[in-house]
Amino acid sequence: MNKHHLLLLASICVALTACDRETKPQPEPTTAASPRVELQLTDELRARLAAADAVDGKTDHVIEKCVSCKLQMGGTPEFTSTVADYRVQLCSAGCKKAFEGDPGKLLLALPAAKP
Repeated sequence: MNKHHLLLLASICVALTACDRETKPQPEPTTAASPRVELQLTDELRARLAAADAVDGKTDHVIEKCVSCKLQMGGTPEFTSTVADYRVQLCSAGCKKAFEGDPGKLLLALPAAKP
């Protein structure tokens, strides 16, 4: 084999490896099961959840900003709780504990949705 054949063979191997990585689904980060937080939902609480969900530009029932920090910090999957049909990502163990202790209070402290 000459130099050109080796280079071509190496290029094909690199391309196949890259294609294999792109087509394989990436595993979700491993986290403990997010506990379901019980909350009597009012229309106001539903509106606050929907507004918090929309902060990241997506309405996917995943609140990615920390509710305890009034949506100023990014939440992480590591500190996740579930309320109603929303997955709420918080930024720390302390914020998660605060949210799970009184989710209604923290949700009502969030800015209201803009009309």
